[in-house]
Amino acid sequence: MGTSHHRPIGQKNLGLSELGLFNKIAESVFDELTELTATICDADVALISVIDAPNDRQVFKSALGLPAPWAEKMETPLSHSFCQHVVADDAPLIVDDATAHPVVCDNLAIRDLNVKAYLGVPIYGLEGQPIGALCAIASEPRAWNRGLVPRLNAVARCVSNEVQLRAALKNSRSTSKELAEMRSQDLRYHALRESVTLAFLTPDLPVEDRFRLILKTGSEAFGMERAAINKFEASHSTIIFSYSKDGKSYESNKRKNSNSLCGHMMRDQCNLSYADDRKAPVGALVDMTNTTPGSYIGAPLIFGGHLYGSIGFSHSDRRSQDWTENEYSILGIIAALVATNLTLLSEIERLRASEVALLSYVNQIRERGPAHSAVVA
Repeated sequence: MGTSHHRPIGQKNLGLSELGLFNKIAESVFDELTELTATICDADVALISVIDAPNDRQVFKSALGLPAPWAEKMETPLSHSFCQHVVADDAPLIVDDATAHPVVCDNLAIRDLNVKAYLGVPIYGLEGQPIGALCAIASEPRAWNRGLVPRLNAVARCVSNEVQLRAALKNSRSTSKELAEMRSQDLRYHALRESVTLAFLTPDLPVEDRFRLILKTGSEAFGMERAAINKFEASHSTIIFSYSKDGKSYESNKRKNSNSLCGHMMRDQCNLSYADDRKAPVGALVDMTNTTPGSYIGAPLIFGGHLYGSIGFSHSDRRSQDWTENEYSILGIIAALVATNLTLLSEIERLRASEVALLSYVNQIRERGPAHSAVVA
């Protein structure tokens, strides 16, 4: 970002240092989110950047893949910051080719940090003001999939939640009991987030089992009985992976889009949730058991820039409380991980189809007799 494009940033520096956001000390709670960002975006570099405008710098609270000497400094001047524009505009910044982008083409990060492509979304402080950015960076020009933005926003909400919780714990005059409850909720949130992330990082696990494990882990995290990943068709949805606490499998079952919860998400292309079916915004729609659940939470899945299907978690009973922001953040992470791994599943299915075709061809040759078999051998 050259000075010709720099605009004042309306953020307050007060409190960010006291929250530990400028101390450059590695913290796993933030490092796990940069690792997740790099995985989701298949990026060389992922950063959590906090803008310190009064001191003309951006500080990296977490950095993955940053080149020397910046990896040691963990900060740059604003002359090397794309993230300041995310804060100034309070909006995502998508840069496919930095050298040709009108806002950042003269930014020194292009030369000194080899930033050629950038995708960043805001992170927020206690009062809802943008304080920095979560971003992915590539060293070559790249046409970013626009479907990555909602996935990145889901991860950024986790960063914001951590910042806001720290601020609330520091500034709140609540009783010790309320503070203990907030801390308990925070610990539970981090445990749940870690469990769903690790479900996809389990080594030597077939990709199909990864999907089933994330459904099981997500169901346990949300306190739900069952879950499904659905693939959308024109008039119906097919369950490709399922989990049920009673051990039943619903895979390959089909549901009409006209009366199903997944069909509703296909039409609106947005998250759907309710804690009490009597207050559901969509009426009596069915889940994978072909019944209306008492409580439900689900999200559409964007794969290859297109709507692929949905993921949903349901329970026969109603919840005693509404869904929380932390739970929505976890849902966003789960949906992002599933959508990312659908790429791997698609490639595996393609290879399997090729293998089947090859074996069929070999068998046909062998059936024709020894002469043809000798050619194959």
